[in-house]
Amino acid sequence: MYSFICNITGARYIGSSIDIGIRLVQHLVTNNTNEHLQNAIAKYGLKNFTFSVVEFCDSQVLLQREQHYLDILFSLPANLRYNFNPIAGSSLGYKHTEEARAKISDART
Repeated sequence: MYSFICNITGARYIGSSIDIGIRLVQHLVTNNTNEHLQNAIAKYGLKNFTFSVVEFCDSQVLLQREQHYLDILFSLPANLRYNFNPIAGSSLGYKHTEEARAKISDART
């Protein structure tokens, strides 16, 4: 379990991974992760973020523990969080709206 916290705004991102190193590279090098977080890093600069490991846990309870932290995060106002989905693991089954799918399609062509 890990978190990015913007030192300027206090907004945060909560994530989980069985390999935090690979996930960190995805966030910071390949930039193919959470759009809110990517935009904030571009706007404020990486130097204005704190990365921390929130908890180490067994992979069998990883999503359960992530859900615990997401429940806390989603009790905060929307401007204090970068996560899109309030359900752990939901990004894999996240359904984009027709409008969002059209924008994604346009961006890829």
